Amino acid sequence: MKNFKQLLSATLVVVHLTAGAGTITLEWKVDSIRIDTAFPGGVFAPSDTIVFSNFINGAITTYNPAGMHYGLQFHNHSVTTIYNLLLLPEDAPSYTRSWHASPVLGVHGVGTKLIIRSPLFRGDNTYTKTSVALYDSGHLVLGKELNCDLVFPRYGNYTRQWWIYGDGTGTIELEDGFIADRSVNGTVAESYGSIRLNRATLITHNTASLPVYSMPDDGNPSYVRLNGHLVFENNSGVWIVKSNNQDYMGGIQMYVPVAICTETNLLISGKIWYWPNKNYYNYGGLMFYSSNRTLTKTGPARMTISGDMGCNPGSTLLINEGSVEMQTNPYDPARPMPGSISSGPHLTVIVNAAARFVVNTDSININRIQNNAMDAIIEIALGNTIVADSIVCAGVFEITNSNGLALNLNDVFVLFKAVTITGSFATINLPGLSSSLEWDISELYSHGRIKIVNATRVSGQVDDSDAVSIYPNPCSSGLTVSLCSLVPQKGLLTVFSADGKRTLNTSYLFVAGVNLINIDINSWPVGQYFIKIEMIDHCHFMSFVKE
Repeated sequence: MKNFKQLLSATLVVVHLTAGAGTITLEWKVDSIRIDTAFPGGVFAPSDTIVFSNFINGAITTYNPAGMHYGLQFHNHSVTTIYNLLLLPEDAPSYTRSWHASPVLGVHGVGTKLIIRSPLFRGDNTYTKTSVALYDSGHLVLGKELNCDLVFPRYGNYTRQWWIYGDGTGTIELEDGFIADRSVNGTVAESYGSIRLNRATLITHNTASLPVYSMPDDGNPSYVRLNGHLVFENNSGVWIVKSNNQDYMGGIQMYVPVAICTETNLLISGKIWYWPNKNYYNYGGLMFYSSNRTLTKTGPARMTISGDMGCNPGSTLLINEGSVEMQTNPYDPARPMPGSISSGPHLTVIVNAAARFVVNTDSININRIQNNAMDAIIEIALGNTIVADSIVCAGVFEITNSNGLALNLNDVFVLFKAVTITGSFATINLPGLSSSLEWDISELYSHGRIKIVNATRVSGQVDDSDAVSIYPNPCSSGLTVSLCSLVPQKGLLTVFSADGKRTLNTSYLFVAGVNLINIDINSWPVGQYFIKIEMIDHCHFMSFVKE
């Protein structure tokens, strides 16, 4: 085996490497290779095997900029591919300097891109912490050929992590085809289970690349659950879901503000799993580990949360683009939580222009929800309920019957329960009903509920000839109300907007027979409106849409 110090002076940091057989060993807190020049064909090939003996838990700690000066550091402003075996000393004695041996890599500078296509990236069977520094727009790619084995057999078969840090301009990308978990349902100890990000961007292309590990319980190999984390800590982080619909079945741990950009659909389905013999919890799903943290959703595609959630005070989901669909309750008092997460309905949901928040579960318990723009959308299905301390009504409230409920006379649906309800929706979209039924929304802003009523509610005897109709519907400029009265009588016609504001209130003397009332709505805002015609002994209720 060739030691690196036998190849180059220990003080030399800018080197020109050529192809050659053998092994390069990068020793503990001593050796480094800084690469400033491009390689022929873009292939790094100074040796067959690179062994990292860097001691990461000493002066070089995770997220420490000192790590920029050890291991392999690329500054060559070109694309470089590594096919070498990347190894750590195997079966190192407990708590020697090799116990914490870890790869230290760096990718620095505009145009510097490192692609790892190694057939084996093996840990040391101990306490590996792969440390990667990404500065000045450096770009690291874990290639589809890479077999990354960071399982820790000496310590209960837990899996180790990639620690990624930088100045906020660097990127780590998991190439389409890269596989994180090769454990074959826990029968093979071969995987990596965590990426920890500090001021860096993660780009992913498929579900299989996302960090999880099928980990068996101690003494019970048939008891296998998913252990995996995507951790954002120390400073802000970004995750770009680039291609292929993806499902993350591990846990997103937020200690800092995070932005998730969904260029394609993302499902967050991770659950809280427990290994009884290990006495270990994996808190899967979406966890706001620190207070006053914001998850910002950007990108045109949908993010669906169906897994478990935990929120600290001040947790905020800010939806700037696309949609977020909630298929789980952000707060469930029966759900086991880590001690660092305070129990309670702490989540605030804010929906900005053209974005959408969808409630697709029986109920959600949150702190506050608000639309911030006229075209921001809150969508809820009949049979589901938002429970919140505060609801700020604005923009569009879209009510669907995606649960497929039968809609019958006198059905009442509680859409939200809140201590405080302020504002009003600019537009309310309601499911269609049969021609004999109408929606009554008069208690929406007081009690959060709507009701199905007769299209014509009668308190006395009314003949079929006493009929009313409106046309055209929808309309844009003029609306005609046709009312056939049995006798001459006085009546009052009132029009309400969807937010309950009275738009028109006029008295009429109806003649016996057909009465036509033309209403100019040209200047009215678009949206849904409700008409109430009060006669001597009965009322008529109708609705129309202004386009």
